[in-house]
Formats: sequence, C-alpha cells, structure tokens
Amino acid sequence: MKNTLIVLALITGLISCESEIISGNTPPVDETIEDITIQNYINKLYISLLGREPDSVEIQLAFTDLRNSEFSISARKSLIQTIQEGSAYHHRFYERARADLLNGLDTNQINQRINTLVFLYSQTQNQDEKDAYAEEIGRLDTLRKSDDHLISGLATQAEVYARCIDNSFYDEINMGADNFVISSFQHFLFRYPTTEELENGRNMVNGFEASLFLKTGNSKDQYLDIFFEHSGYFEGQVRQVFNRQLYREPTQAELVEFTQDYYTSGNYPALEREILSLDEYAGL
Repeated sequence: MKNTLIVLALITGLISCESEIISGNTPPVDETIEDITIQNYINKLYISLLGREPDSVEIQLAFTDLRNSEFSISARKSLIQTIQEGSAYHHRFYERARADLLNGLDTNQINQRINTLVFLYSQTQNQDEKDAYAEEIGRLDTLRKSDDHLISGLATQAEVYARCIDNSFYDEINMGADNFVISSFQHFLFRYPTTEELENGRNMVNGFEASLFLKTGNSKDQYLDIFFEHSGYFEGQVRQVFNRQLYREPTQAELVEFTQDYYTSGNYPALEREILSLDEYAGL
C-alpha cells in the first residue's frame, strides 16, 4: 500500500509538471528554415509581381523582416502588400494583360490608331461615321490610361481586362461577335461557351436583347458588365493565379474558398497575397 501511494504521488507530480510546462510553453525560434529558402522566396515574389529580381537593398530589407518574424505567413503577406503598393506592380499587371489579350500591344500603337481615327473623324461629313470614330477614340483613350487608373484606384483589374477586349485591336484579333464571345469565355472562364451562351452572347453584342448568366442586356457594354460581374470570372481568376504561381489547378476546396473571398471583396491584390503567402509557394 505504501509503495502504491508513492507511485501515485510520482505520477501526480509528473502530470502536474507536464501541465505547467505546456501552459507556459514559449516556442523557440525556428532555425530550421534555411536562409536560401527565404532568399528564394523573395526572388520569386519580385519576379511574380514585378517581372524582375529584387535589388540588393530590397532583398536585404525583406530578408531581415522575414527572418526576424520566423518567416511567418503574416510577414509574407506584409512583404507582398509592400510590393503591391508600388506603381511597378500595376505596370506589370497591365503589361501582362496586354500580352495575353492584345499580342503585346504598346502605347505607341494605341496612339497611332487614335491619331488615324482623329484624322478620319475630321474628314468625314457622315454623322454615323463621326459617332463611330468618336466612340472608338474614347475606348482607346480609356485603354491607354489603364496603367494610371490602376495606380490611382480609378480602375479595378476586372475593368482593365474589359478595356483590353473592348477595342478595335481585340476585334481584329477575334473577328466577329461569335469569336468575341468565344475568346472572352476561353480567356477568362477557361471553357467554351454552351450553344445557348454563344447564341445569346452574340445577340447581346450585336445589340439585340438576350439573357446571359440569368441577366438581360442588349449591347456590348452590357455584355461586358454581365460577364465581369459573374462568379465564373472570379473563379477563373483564382484558377489563373494558381496555374501561374503554383503550376497546378486549385483543389475543389481551394477553388470554393478563394473564389468566394474574391467574389465578395473584388480585391485582386488580396487574392494574390493569400496565394503567394502559402507554404507551398514559399517552398516549405
């Protein structure tokens, strides 16, 4: 009996000590993350977001912050946001959009087209032609200002995409209403439109009343509004970022979670922050 009491006392003491250790536990600094992992992460971020490697000052500042914070997800998000706040981030987005949608169209080409249209406008006496020229000049002028509008917050990423496909250059690449609808679905939804979607989309773009994604419109402008407000666009953007940055499709759970968050917020930089701060992207 005496031995039993001694054993019970020892067990009780051990349990008590273990509880105290756990309750007051402070994890040590994680030194298992190698410097090269953090350095590679910083390089990847700058290339992904700005299309270039960081300079020596940028990499040193970022490395110090990430190392001091034990490479935490919150510190990664903070670094990403810092990069995104610079104008170069918006330059990069617009540059990539023009490469993907307009075969790398540059500002000089836009300016030349505007100058030509201004000349044609001045030469014609036909009011319908004048109206058509003026409308296209306005679209191209808005397109060339996309860079500045992203920086100032006057345009979202979705609005810039809409500008990139609503102009004569895009129409020349994808001639006709059918090709316009098909290309918009393939670029942003990663699928071919159904027969009904193609027919209704074509009719809407051509000025006839039609229904797309349960919404009614009768113009190309209304087609664009309906298209870029549809949840499928936000889902497509999630898939695009995953494929571009992680080289894979998101899982169904990831697709639902990220799409819902992006659809609710409309904040594209926040979507990128969430994905680029993942351990998978960080190489952990």
